[in-house]
Amino acid sequence: MALAARSNRSFRDLSRRSLLPGAVLEADARQIELDVPRTGLSLYRYVLHIPATEDDVLDLTILKPQMDSIKRILMVYAVRNVRVGYVQGHADVVSFLLGKVLDDTNALGYNEEHVFWVYCIIMERIFPSDFFARMPKLQGFHVDMDVLAKLIQLKLPRLAQVLPESDLQCMSSLLAFKWFITVFVGEVPDKALNGYWEYMLTATPSAGAIAHFVMALMILDAATDDIIDSITQDDGDASFAYKIALEHAAYMDDEVFDNLKTKAESYALTEEAIEAIRVNVRVNPHYMEQEVCALHGITHFDRSQLEQLQLEFQFILRTTNRNNLPKLAGGINKEILRPILARVIPEWGPKSMDQLFEVLQPDARGHVDFQRLMLALSVLCKGTLEEKLRLCFDLYDAEKLGHLDVEQMILMAGSLCEMYHNKLTATDTTAPPTTTTTTKKNNKYRSASADTAQIIDDEDDKSAIFDRFGRVLPTAFMQKLLRMDADCDRKLSFKEWYQGAITEPLILRCFEDEDEAIAAPTSRRPSRSFWAEDKQPIVLRRRSNSSDGVLPIRSPPISREKALSAASDTPYKRKDGGRISLLSPTTEFELFSATMTMSSQPTVTPEDDQESVEANATPFYEEVESRPRNPDSLCQVAWCYGCVIS
Repeated sequence: MALAARSNRSFRDLSRRSLLPGAVLEADARQIELDVPRTGLSLYRYVLHIPATEDDVLDLTILKPQMDSIKRILMVYAVRNVRVGYVQGHADVVSFLLGKVLDDTNALGYNEEHVFWVYCIIMERIFPSDFFARMPKLQGFHVDMDVLAKLIQLKLPRLAQVLPESDLQCMSSLLAFKWFITVFVGEVPDKALNGYWEYMLTATPSAGAIAHFVMALMILDAATDDIIDSITQDDGDASFAYKIALEHAAYMDDEVFDNLKTKAESYALTEEAIEAIRVNVRVNPHYMEQEVCALHGITHFDRSQLEQLQLEFQFILRTTNRNNLPKLAGGINKEILRPILARVIPEWGPKSMDQLFEVLQPDARGHVDFQRLMLALSVLCKGTLEEKLRLCFDLYDAEKLGHLDVEQMILMAGSLCEMYHNKLTATDTTAPPTTTTTTKKNNKYRSASADTAQIIDDEDDKSAIFDRFGRVLPTAFMQKLLRMDADCDRKLSFKEWYQGAITEPLILRCFEDEDEAIAAPTSRRPSRSFWAEDKQPIVLRRRSNSSDGVLPIRSPPISREKALSAASDTPYKRKDGGRISLLSPTTEFELFSATMTMSSQPTVTPEDDQESVEANATPFYEEVESRPRNPDSLCQVAWCYGCVIS
């Protein structure tokens, strides 16, 4: 098999997780329960190899093991790819795979794990990552639907000339839905279907990724003469063309494997050409608007910023590495993502960025699409403290076990140190210089806790922090993580991490607003939390991991109730108000942005323009004077524009 699925989790782990309550969305589980019993005809046809029709009365009791396998595979995939979940009708696709992916060592004749990974290849490597996506609903499929219409115009000009553009679009849409969603299962003879799947899975990755287009063009090419006769002689339309194409598909030649290779060469179809068409289709204002609408309800960005970020993302896809278009058409890879993250979240280190790339769940090509990038940046730039702590936890809970072991806690401690160090470095370059100096105490027997306490108390002495960064801070952060482990099982759950982090000033500093870090005028940490309402006296506390006796605590623990309330309700605003940019402004980008903006504007005729002028005859200054002046509403608009969801 030439293609491979991308995964850092085993089938066994995914299977165990699929059994947990709530692991599979209720809508997916319900639809799977409805569809699996309907696969009897497909199982007779592809697994038992017994000819059967819809009119036959089938004995489904003998198919219970296969139906249970189909259900498990679909449930596990719904856990693996939450963005897609279950695609209605794919129970029949998995039924075909049960009879296609053979395993003589298994009593049932197939291996569930092998079938599952082949299904993953189809869903994630053959088709674009948003082809079967829930949101925007099947957007990748609708893009390929338009691509098929353009390919018919380019490769089958005789057929395109006899069909009006509206009929051509209608026919291609109906055929794409019939063929692409089902991957031709149940739409072509069994031998032809086997040949198509063999070509799709064993050819080169670039050839397999466009096999569905070659197959569709090959069927339409064979049906062209009949379609032309129907339109010219019988005054047919798109429905006639659609019916004729389905009839040719039902009786197509068995030698599909060889024909696909020949037709791909004759059509001169390459993945580069297909991806170029996809890129042009995706900048259609309709698709861009759908994507913005979908993200507006689930991110902290307002519409204007989403539209701007979308333009920047499309510009990156079009201009970065133009000679290697297929690698970037579906999204951005790790090399392109690194400078974007360094621009947006400069306090993060390279290792944390690499961990974030994996959390974004890149597709089988190693690409992250616009939707996943915006979901992450929304949390990083404008999310609440709880959202940021969840994302930080997920960076190291790669297997989604719900807890971190000691090794993962060590990695998290190192990342927190790096974030803390980078924040202090940024603060040191922007804060006004201070004249206060601190005398270092020479005590070689002093423990790490005492050394860390001295560093925390003497924040003005940045050189002390940087000098001890490699030795002290990782130990300090690790000790804090270990203290959060309330049940002492050497496993840090998210609940323990969250409840401990919101009361640790050192950790909160890693996620706080830059303005708060820079604006502190004193040379020492405030004597009380910024959430505290009443001043509290300095207390003494004995630390169990320290040999120094008692240490003065200048910042008492934050009230748990107030910390939870602030973490869940108050966004941690960035210095820039959360209005970020993926790239530096250039003349080329401004030209691209202006072109895209003009293409999205409706065409206005002189008559329409005159009517608009007459309808808006009221002078602008009079309109402004007549508007209600509510200071609260004006402030709310300004606030929403920069910081919160509008």
